[in-house]
Amino acid sequence: MTAHDPLKIADKPTTLNKTASGLQKIRSFGTLLLLAILPLHAFIATIAKQELGDSLAFNLLTTWKEALAIGLLAVMMLEIITELIQFRQKNTTIRGFLKHLNLDFLDGTVILYTILAIAFALTQKTSFIQWAIGFRIDILPFIFVLFCRHVRWNNAQLLAKTVLIVGLLTAFFGILQAMALPPQWLSNLGYSLNTYINVPNAGLISTGTTTSALSSCPLLEHSSAFCRAISTFGGPTRFGVYMLVVIG
Repeated sequence: MTAHDPLKIADKPTTLNKTASGLQKIRSFGTLLLLAILPLHAFIATIAKQELGDSLAFNLLTTWKEALAIGLLAVMMLEIITELIQFRQKNTTIRGFLKHLNLDFLDGTVILYTILAIAFALTQKTSFIQWAIGFRIDILPFIFVLFCRHVRWNNAQLLAKTVLIVGLLTAFFGILQAMALPPQWLSNLGYSLNTYINVPNAGLISTGTTTSALSSCPLLEHSSAFCRAISTFGGPTRFGVYMLVVIG
């Protein structure tokens, strides 16, 4: 999971070592939480929409994953800065530290993509809200992966088991949805009885000035007899991609 082996904590505890250890624990727990709940986001958001409506509480609920991801990014940045300070205490140059990070082609691609995206945004006459939405969708996930590749993961096995368990649960629910549960069951939770496939935003889609819930039975193309399973996701394609990631 990592692209390099970060500096190991010395036997003799220091303030920096304790700080690094504390940051690692926070990041490990936050990542575990993200992997466990993220596959359920569209399902939770759809139910919350029915209960809360377009309230502040609902809007805060639908942005939890971005807030957590940004928080984890901040923690990982602090981890890398702490590691840099430890290297500098050993009279290692910045160039030596960058060599230690072992940046590769993938890292360079993400960095270049981020720079180009920011440069493009600065040349466009768009509002900050529009830029933030684009950043959330097109840039934040890549930056998150970039930092994840350059920190140490002591709980990698636990994270992998969490992904497998959540994957099994969502797969089982998807099978039930496609083969046993009637569309009305999901509609009682806030899903729509429309049969078209939509593109959800936080579990919902915007159509002009109105908002439509996720379909409880998106039909297979050119068919009126088979519902495509979406499980707890925002659509069948997202569900399928997640299953491919889990299986892979």
